[in-house]
Amino acid sequence: RDFHRIIEKIDGIQNPLLASGYKNLAAVAKIMDSYDAWKVADTYGALPYSEAFNVKEFPIHKNDYDYELYIKFDKQLKDAVDVLVANTTNQISFIKQDFFYNGDRVKWIRFANTLRIKIAQRYEQRDAANLGSVLSDITSKYGGKVLYDAAKSFGYDKLHGWNNNQND
Repeated sequence: RDFHRIIEKIDGIQNPLLASGYKNLAAVAKIMDSYDAWKVADTYGALPYSEAFNVKEFPIHKNDYDYELYIKFDKQLKDAVDVLVANTTNQISFIKQDFFYNGDRVKWIRFANTLRIKIAQRYEQRDAANLGSVLSDITSKYGGKVLYDAAKSFGYDKLHGWNNNQND
């Protein structure tokens, strides 16, 4: 829900010059939205995703089924990576708000590409051509940028200190 709100706020910026500075942030929000929704779909199967965040138009949401969702997530991740690869000038910095990669867009590209592969692998038996297509796309278009060691993994360290003494 919150990632959709961030994306809606950015999409609602009227000044095109100002809006263009938030492209990378919107791309990262789309990556996180896909990741969070994929975790739910991977666990439960169907969920109301396409209509879930528009209560006025869809007071009763229809469910999207996992395979359809995986195709949507792949497209959303690919579109987000395209934005991050383009790296439009004058992007706002979100280093202090990015607990995972400190605003490092290349690491976000690697994470999104790896997630695309992981999603495609879920249906490898059903749609092997899709997995091959995703692998080929990542190799040819994005130089094979994927997560390959612990230093680039998706997670964050929360250090204990006098100003950060929480066990969450």
